[in-house]
Amino acid sequence: MEEYDSAKFYYNKSLEYAGEDSSGFTDGIIWNLARIKIAEKKFSESIIDLNSCLDFFQNVQQDTFEVIFVLQELLIPLKRLNKINELIIHVNSIDSYMINYQLGNRDKMILYFSMFKALKNIKDDEAEQYKKLAIANMNMYLETFNKARDKENIILNDKTVKELNSISIIN
Repeated sequence: MEEYDSAKFYYNKSLEYAGEDSSGFTDGIIWNLARIKIAEKKFSESIIDLNSCLDFFQNVQQDTFEVIFVLQELLIPLKRLNKINELIIHVNSIDSYMINYQLGNRDKMILYFSMFKALKNIKDDEAEQYKKLAIANMNMYLETFNKARDKENIILNDKTVKELNSISIIN
């Protein structure tokens, strides 16, 4: 909703009330604060917060799903700050985590599309492969909807589907 100041206020208020034993909870809040920093183009600050979350989720080794999506969030500021080596390492990490973790077609579509955007104009051949995987997963995801009206609603309202659909129609 782009109400960043309000969201930051309430997230920070939540951090004040969080106890010592709520590190998973606080890391979730820090993750969301980092996402706000990305939207505000405070990329260096967001990387610090996301790396903190990544360290937490990797150390508890309980939620690979969280690790994957923190890595995905890191792609944006790394690309914007032109930290290409780190970007490529994180894309490869996402890829290896995805092999070991069962994800639905929608999540795969989102991740592959993020990887495509991150590698675009850096490693175009690899980026193209991720784009094809994103489109394939989009098509599988859309096939799960029996009603044409539901499928059309997703095509019109899901941000990633809209972007992928425009790319797949053009190419």
